[in-house]
Amino acid sequence: MPIELREADVIRYYVREDFNPGSHKQILGYMKAKGLAGRPNPKSKSGLPSTDKDTLRRLARRDPLFRLILDWREVDKINSTYVIPNLQRVGDSGDGRIHPSFRHTPSTMRLSSHDPNIQNIPTVEGTDDLATKLRRTITAAEGCLFVETDYAAIEAVLTGHFMADPNFMRVARWAHTYALAMMREEGPNLSMSDDDLAGFLTAYKKQVKGTKEYAAMKRAVHLTHYGGTPRMMNLAHPELFPTINDAEKLQNRYFELVPNLRKWQRDVRTRAAAQHYLGGKDHPYRYKHWFWDVVAWNPRRGGEGPGSDWNRVVAYYPQSTAAGVLYDAALRMTDPGSPYYVGDLYYGKTPIRALIHDSILAEVPKSNLSTYLERCLGAMGVPLAWTGTNLVIGVDVQVGKDWGSMKPLKEVT
Repeated sequence: MPIELREADVIRYYVREDFNPGSHKQILGYMKAKGLAGRPNPKSKSGLPSTDKDTLRRLARRDPLFRLILDWREVDKINSTYVIPNLQRVGDSGDGRIHPSFRHTPSTMRLSSHDPNIQNIPTVEGTDDLATKLRRTITAAEGCLFVETDYAAIEAVLTGHFMADPNFMRVARWAHTYALAMMREEGPNLSMSDDDLAGFLTAYKKQVKGTKEYAAMKRAVHLTHYGGTPRMMNLAHPELFPTINDAEKLQNRYFELVPNLRKWQRDVRTRAAAQHYLGGKDHPYRYKHWFWDVVAWNPRRGGEGPGSDWNRVVAYYPQSTAAGVLYDAALRMTDPGSPYYVGDLYYGKTPIRALIHDSILAEVPKSNLSTYLERCLGAMGVPLAWTGTNLVIGVDVQVGKDWGSMKPLKEVT
């Protein structure tokens, strides 16, 4: 019996669901509908693709919705992590202030803050971005200014010390500026005096700052110093490194300029993998830390590969030593018997409010500003005798009425 095929009207019912940018499931559904593949999430037992920041930044080049999702995440994080909790903390404090707590972070020897984490407030990227607006809500008391004194590129300088490269130490404060100038064949001659070299690189930085080349080199140098690979650079900053090959070319050129860096990183990893710790007698502050996962079995490769501590060991010496240098300066400033004592400059109390990475943040009455700066810069400028060269780390100073309007001291005075 023949079968007759006829068209039939089919009514389909569906419910339109509001899109939730915070929903991992809905983002994955959208990616699938658009035919966009995300990289596998190694932490997910389900094997579903990742929707992390790096993935969405890469996909944003093909679909603007992902850029909007990233913007929403930034707003949501600031609102839920800082704005709402801080309003509650200010209301409960009784003095209109927030009072974060500090604890020790063993892997870097730094202090970390919590409730709230003021050290992790998003980086300021402009004059009207969310991070700047948030920082502007943190203001100094009437008649006072915030003063932030920051060891300039201390970790890069210390990396130069540890890899025994005196030439790099001379340019470390401007490492990415120096690298860009050399790549453009506009670089300085290292036979210059220290003052002339500093003057050249400072002027060159002003000339190129704000360009895409400068931004790319800055990111490349930072990530390279801490073990970043070209793939990591491409994933983290696709707008600066469109392809892995672009990132690899830039990184290889930097390794050519600083040849001791790759060897030093390899030596540190080899030593850490063999003895499972770094530091102790060879650390300037005798600080010792254990690392158990420098090299790990990789089932995909069928052999050993980088473990979770692979890059941590590279960061260990410069970061933990920088923390020790900062602690020494802070101790000088809080010792009543020290010529650098500042413990009574805030109406009889200490003006120091926080140690943030490589800087000291203080709230200083305007009438005591010059005294504070003289003592603080003196404490931070004490030569590091353990380097064998009495190395002095440069200090950058920023001043402002609120934390979002900080300007270099020269611009204020």
